[in-house]
Amino acid sequence: LFGPVLGVMRADSLKHAIDLANGTPYGLTSGLQSLDQREHSHWLNYIEAGNLYIHRTITGAIVRRQPFGGTKASSFGNGSKAGGPNYLREFLRISQTSLPQEKHSISDKINALIFVLNRFQLSPQDLRVWTASIENYAYWWRRLNQTRDSSKIIGQDNFFRYFPRKMCLRITPSSSSLDVLRSCAAALTVGANLTLSSSEQFPLPTNIEDEAQFLNRVRAGNYPRIRLCQPSSHELKKAALESSSHVIDVPVLANGRFELLHYLREVSISTD
Repeated sequence: LFGPVLGVMRADSLKHAIDLANGTPYGLTSGLQSLDQREHSHWLNYIEAGNLYIHRTITGAIVRRQPFGGTKASSFGNGSKAGGPNYLREFLRISQTSLPQEKHSISDKINALIFVLNRFQLSPQDLRVWTASIENYAYWWRRLNQTRDSSKIIGQDNFFRYFPRKMCLRITPSSSSLDVLRSCAAALTVGANLTLSSSEQFPLPTNIEDEAQFLNRVRAGNYPRIRLCQPSSHELKKAALESSSHVIDVPVLANGRFELLHYLREVSISTD
């Protein structure tokens, strides 16, 4: 209700209050009044909302200063915030015309994934794309993982952060092994909670479920965000529509500036 109505719930502790707030299906904005910096940190790490406010009202977001948009049922699709650095992506169809040149050393988690490469029949060209991709993912995550205040106004901090998402990667017989591996690498790079679902055995830990079982789980809302390495079927789009799930079937990119965004949610933090 957007009106002069205040609903009050009593909590035993900050943790309990966070549990109550996170227990709703929505997550647009949330606010905190507290003089304890430890409570600020705990709340910021565990509250589930798109715009977070400390010591101020929880309305009146300003373009660029507090890019606006929610999470869970307060968001649909890619989730790029209005007035934020990724909003133009909502209007683009991005394709890879050349391999990115920026690179950074990869993490131990990606190194562990490299050990399974010999289970796949990758060509020398595939291996070149793989190397360029994982090194560019590491480069961009190093940049995206920095909390920034672009406005720098006196009396108010305005930070923009990324948090990893919970995702499902659906593997089918037509899925490219290279793209599946790159999707896993992108998720591991940012720390996303990735579930692999496949209709047949796969050389990585995977939920084995046929198409009917998978679609039933999508309809039940068990997979709210699904990554594919090939175009989506009509049946999957219909099942996703019934549960408000988001299907990502755009090509896997070597450029981490765009590929990593599928596995991240954007959070604006404003503190007076």
